[in-house]
Amino acid sequence: MLRNLAIYIIALCLLTACPDTAPVRENEMVNRWVYSIMEENYLWSHEMPEEGELEADSHPETYFGRLLYKIPGDLSSDRFSRIEYVGDAENYPRREEDTEYGFEAVTYNFGMEIGFGQSSSIYFCHVLMVAPNSPAKKAGVERGYCFQKINGQQITSKTQLEALLSGSTTIEIDFIYPVEKTVSIRKEYYSDSPVHFDSIYNLAPVTGYLVYTHFTDGNNNSYYNELRNVFAKFVQAGVENIILDLRYNGGGELTAARRMASLLAPPRYLGEIYLYKERNSSYGDPGRFESETLYTSSQMNGYNCGDISLYIITGSTTASASELVIHCLRPLYDGAGLKFVQVGAETYGKNVGGTVYASNRYEWEVSPITLRVYDINKVSGYEDGLRPDISSVERHNLLQLPSGEYVIPVGDWGDIQNELMLQDVMNDIYGYGGWTALLPTDGTRAAARARTATALTQAPEKEASTVKVYPLIESRVVIP
Repeated sequence: MLRNLAIYIIALCLLTACPDTAPVRENEMVNRWVYSIMEENYLWSHEMPEEGELEADSHPETYFGRLLYKIPGDLSSDRFSRIEYVGDAENYPRREEDTEYGFEAVTYNFGMEIGFGQSSSIYFCHVLMVAPNSPAKKAGVERGYCFQKINGQQITSKTQLEALLSGSTTIEIDFIYPVEKTVSIRKEYYSDSPVHFDSIYNLAPVTGYLVYTHFTDGNNNSYYNELRNVFAKFVQAGVENIILDLRYNGGGELTAARRMASLLAPPRYLGEIYLYKERNSSYGDPGRFESETLYTSSQMNGYNCGDISLYIITGSTTASASELVIHCLRPLYDGAGLKFVQVGAETYGKNVGGTVYASNRYEWEVSPITLRVYDINKVSGYEDGLRPDISSVERHNLLQLPSGEYVIPVGDWGDIQNELMLQDVMNDIYGYGGWTALLPTDGTRAAARARTATALTQAPEKEASTVKVYPLIESRVVIP
């Protein structure tokens, strides 16, 4: 009788999945799946502990952390692999897969990047970029708008700013420059094209300008088609210089980076190798690195602009796929005897990429680093960032409004007179002030600024921004 009762209790436990043990059993299954992915694909898989040395039932985030190759202070070790719980549909909306590698991610936020600055006891915030189709754009917010308060709170730190932006569904901002208005913005789902702004400056030599904000091809290559349309205009105008503005581009897809590089590469290199990938199977062995080629001339179908001078504007959040394009195009321009100039600030420093692994069985997504990027000379080593040839900043000095409040405005996209980084590029192309023929003759913008604000001598002591760095995504794999 007792034996039958024991059997009954065991059977009941199995049928009801015993709440105390179910999470443990699930952790074991998820961790086993995670280990198999890492063992096969992780760049530093040779440094991983043996599976038997790990606690199989530990929380997946803890388990994953113990697999990573991390050396404090060593920028060449792993700083970017991640695991995420994606069972929360609100924070992880469905992604529509379309291209060979890529997908268009739907974003859920306010849709603006904000700069925060401090000078002694003076604090200020300014809008650096507003995403198309975003809630901020729909609310009429523009680049250059300045404010000091959100929801009535004076912003005194970047941490406070980020907490308000991440923790609030709706925010109210009192803008004080260049217009005074209060705007209420609610988070929404949206997708935005990386082709943010483009212009052609018809002053000999003709110059094309493109602000590109993330490396994404879009569903059905929609974003890539927009990009090609811009380059079609550049080709038709006969541009001799191209300015590619990547200062707020935190990265994206390897396929999109390859396409951008093919549009910009000297024509003699089309169809040729432009980068190498180091994987765990070739770790430390350059002779076994995997190569990747640019698209051929026929594949580019006339969208490549030919032998041009290339200027790339960068900032501290220029990262990942953006750095790949800079690092891998420079030796091609050097080889072709063409001018290649990086203008701005030192970049973030991310010379590795990865693959996103999802499962139809588990509500976890694993993104291990699976490759390191090298140029055609098999040189990498920009873990601490790519340094500019011409240092430049986009910030003006602090301005004091008649009301006594302080702001630090930035120029509109393409506004040479007030957009300082673009101005430094134009000075290099046309000589100092040689671009003034492109300015409007009425001086409206400069006059308005003189009436509303007084420049101070001190520059900001501390500045930061909410711009995010994105992984270099090689592919996304969904495992049944």
